[in-house]
Amino acid sequence: MNILDLGARPEDDADLRVRKRATVGTILVTIVAAAAYLGFGLSVDRPGLWVFAVLQIAIQTGLLVYLARTARLAPVAWVVLVT
Repeated sequence: MNILDLGARPEDDADLRVRKRATVGTILVTIVAAAAYLGFGLSVDRPGLWVFAVLQIAIQTGLLVYLARTARLAPVAWVVLVT
């Protein structure tokens, strides 16, 4: 199983699988960006930056877990758009 196929189900149509893959890819890129912010925040001693980065990593990781367990894309997409 590919990490991008997280949340995909055999009964999903092709369009839904593509949308889920795109959402998972967006979440993974956001986690990488937040990790970079975390490193930067720690290096310049800015607690606000690293707190934001840690929260962002936690939220995005929670979204991946939620998508993997429920396969429901709509709530995940809304949170990705808001955060």
